[in-house]
Amino acid sequence: IVYSIVLYNGEYTGEEIDGLEFLEFEGGLVEGTDYTVSGNIRTAVGTHTVTFTGIGNYCDEQTVNFEILPPSVIRDVLDDTITADNVTLDRLDELKLLEEALSTINEDTVHDDLEEWKNAAEKLPAIIDALEELDALVNSEDIKAAEDINADNVTMDDKQSLEDAKADIVKLLDQYSGNLGAETVEELEQRLETIEDSLDALKAVEDTVARIEKWLKDNEKKFDADELKLREE
Repeated sequence: IVYSIVLYNGEYTGEEIDGLEFLEFEGGLVEGTDYTVSGNIRTAVGTHTVTFTGIGNYCDEQTVNFEILPPSVIRDVLDDTITADNVTLDRLDELKLLEEALSTINEDTVHDDLEEWKNAAEKLPAIIDALEELDALVNSEDIKAAEDINADNVTMDDKQSLEDAKADIVKLLDQYSGNLGAETVEELEQRLETIEDSLDALKAVEDTVARIEKWLKDNEKKFDADELKLREE
C-alpha cells in the first residue's frame, strides 16, 4: 500500500494531539472501510507509534512513529540559563507547562533523552517555587487592596492600605527587580506612581485640615470675646 503522510513532530501542549497531520492512501482507501488507525491521538511527551491495519482485501499492518517533545524552555533549564536565582516572573507559565509535560513521561515511550529529561524535572521544583513565592508577593493583599485607588477617588480610610502597598512595591523593586521581568517592573512602577499621587492628595487634604484647625484654635478666644460682647449688648 502506497500512502503520503505528514507526522506531528512538535512540542507538548497539554492538549490531545493527532500525530497524523496528513494521510492519503493511493487508490483512495477509506478509513473504517479499508483500514483502521490506532495510536495517533496522544498527549504525553515521548515517541508514539501509530498503527495502520488493513480490512478485508487489505491485510497489511504498518506502523509509523511521531514525537511529542517537551517545551523548548527545557534547554534553558538543562544548561542553567534559567536557575532559581536568575529566573524572571514572565517565564512562570512556560516553566509550569514544562513541569506538566515532564510529568507525563513514560519510560516505555521515551528512549535516548530520558535521563536528560529526568534531570530537568529534578531542577524545576526549586525554580518554580521561587517564582510562585515572587508571584505571591507581586499579588499580595496589600497591593491588590490599592489596585483601584487613585488621586480622584482616594479617601482617608485608604491611607494605611496605600502605605502598605507602597512598602511592598518598593521592596519588590529594590530586592527583586532582576527577577520580575521588564513588563512586571513597568507595571509596578506605574502602580507606585499612582499610589504616591494618591498619598500626595491625602497629604494635601491633611495639610488643609491642619491649617483650618490651627486658624480655628488661634481665633477661638476672639470668637469667645465677640460672643460675650454680643450678649452684653
